[in-house]
Amino acid sequence: MTSHSNTVSSGGRTASRGVDWAATIKDAGLAAFVALLLTVPLVGLRTVDRPTGLGIEARPEEVIASLVLVLLGRLGLGLIRQGMALPVLVVALVCAGIGLVLPMPTQVLRLVLVLGGGVIALRAAMTVATGRSKLSQADRDKRMDRVA
Repeated sequence: MTSHSNTVSSGGRTASRGVDWAATIKDAGLAAFVALLLTVPLVGLRTVDRPTGLGIEARPEEVIASLVLVLLGRLGLGLIRQGMALPVLVVALVCAGIGLVLPMPTQVLRLVLVLGGGVIALRAAMTVATGRSKLSQADRDKRMDRVA
């Protein structure tokens, strides 16, 4: 087994040790940007009935909370893929627990926080149990080619 600065080569298979933070944050940021485009018109603007007619009410708290949840969820999934499943498991369980007691602007956001944290914790727990995050990108691509 030969060791290099960022990789470990074992039997022709190369697995990354470090986390590619730039790519992970870029991926999470892109997901949050798409969520922003979707949540502003769907969640952030609400029509209200006023005596003078229909009006529009802004709900920036819901949009910000949604973006934070999407960003953290996608960041967690990216870190699971890069072999950091155990820390993600702990943080996801803490987030799901906090979602039960933390006041949220709406009950839907509370539900998304608890269920999203639970699903990511479940995914991280499965990864910890099976050790699948140790596959290299090339091995994951080969397995996905067999599935598709």
